[in-house]
Amino acid sequence: MLGFRSLGPFLIPDHLSEPEVDRRCTSELSVFSLGAFHDGDERIPQAAPCTGSDQHVMAAILGATNERTFYNPFSFSHCSVTQFRNVFDMLTL
Repeated sequence: MLGFRSLGPFLIPDHLSEPEVDRRCTSELSVFSLGAFHDGDERIPQAAPCTGSDQHVMAAILGATNERTFYNPFSFSHCSVTQFRNVFDMLTL
């Protein structure tokens, strides 16, 4: 496929930098294996309260950060953490 490169099971757009690739892979692995959905996804009650514009790992769209959100791309929002805990709680029942 033109414009993409393969990284394991993922197709990564060629224009992404290495940090963006790392973030995209982290996001996708979280969605599929840990049960988290993108921040701000209104279809998911646990994800809806958080906004993608805060640019945490689970933001649906990569965007610019500012002074307040500078470190957010390296952390999960409280919505993602809640979703992870829900999955972990089900596994320990």
